[in-house]
Amino acid sequence: MGPGSARTFILLGATALIAAACSPSPLSHNPSAQYPSPHASTPSGDLNDLTPEERLAELRRVTGESCTPNRNANNFRSGMGLFCVPFDSIPAIDDPTFVPASEADFLPAVEPVAVVEIGGEDRAYPIRILNTHEVVNDVVAGRPIVVSFCPLCNSTAGFSREVDGRTLTFGVSGQLLSSNLVMFDRETISLWQQVSGEAYAGEFEGKKLERILVQMVSFGSWRTAHPDGVVMEEPAPNFDYGRDPYATYADDPAEGSKFFGVPGSAERGDDRLLPKARLIGVQTAAGAVAFPIPEGGGRFAVQDATLGGGPLVAFWRKGTALTGLSTRLDEAPRGWSGTVWVARLDGKRLHFRAGPSGFVERRTGSGFDLFGRGTSGPLKGRTLKSIPQITAFWFSWSDSYPDTKIAGNGG
Repeated sequence: MGPGSARTFILLGATALIAAACSPSPLSHNPSAQYPSPHASTPSGDLNDLTPEERLAELRRVTGESCTPNRNANNFRSGMGLFCVPFDSIPAIDDPTFVPASEADFLPAVEPVAVVEIGGEDRAYPIRILNTHEVVNDVVAGRPIVVSFCPLCNSTAGFSREVDGRTLTFGVSGQLLSSNLVMFDRETISLWQQVSGEAYAGEFEGKKLERILVQMVSFGSWRTAHPDGVVMEEPAPNFDYGRDPYATYADDPAEGSKFFGVPGSAERGDDRLLPKARLIGVQTAAGAVAFPIPEGGGRFAVQDATLGGGPLVAFWRKGTALTGLSTRLDEAPRGWSGTVWVARLDGKRLHFRAGPSGFVERRTGSGFDLFGRGTSGPLKGRTLKSIPQITAFWFSWSDSYPDTKIAGNGG
């Protein structure tokens, strides 16, 4: 980053990173070194002796006293020291409300949304809202879920909120693990990394949340395919959610996150892709694979991979506004968004190519849309099997899954 872009980042992004962001904590890979641990001692006593509600109140108090705007600004200018925001000061959404997709006039068609389909219910969570709130607790078709977005990692992930027979409610801790959002549950104050879904501190340490299918696509493409779906409303009507507080953060894909690693040291990272290369990641018991955004032109693209012997295919479509590149999200450069599917039906391996208006299965000539649905030919009406996936920047995905494979380009 040159001096000019650095000044722009400070002017446009520093306030947002302090007030409405994953809290940057670059001094350690272990964020417990940045804040009082939710299970440590403070001047008020041992946090373990408190109820979860009392513990949360104490964490809010202590971090509110130490994480001041002046301290963050000084640390940013000097390039030394850590950033932070008070515990639970980024407001998660606990009771989202929705409108029919056809009535979501506040949302431009090009903007990205995180979408889920559970029990026949289709819901879209606008990234313009998640850019500020980061975590949404919801119940879809009777299933408690959490949908999350970390702007510093471009990571969209969703999980079941049920763990060991308990239903958890998640918030934003204000900490980071390798620049990634750290959630906490209000029931035990355990800390959970967003990309991996694993708790690294608290009562649930070592537990992993069950991942659910969440995909990030343009609102327009999702609305066309799901006209009966619903869209999460903006919770604060007078707040300008259309402004991207991370404008310029992703200008240079070769630049790593400013909040990853130790200031002044060589940045850790896997150089097979650029640090801020955008991708879709899939992880199963068989391993992990990353589908990086396609190279070249066109409106549609296909990538193939195998994981544990199972064939996967990524469908990509260009035209989605990209976060971290413009002050106004709807004015941001358009780029790729995609979905990943199991490339098999009735036990037969499927092979796809990009067509002028979608995706074509080579053997049958059947057309498919971005959402894995057969739209023409012998396979019309069939739907590919989904697989849990997340979006992310490469530096974050490869840090969580260092043995990840990288998918190649298909036809």
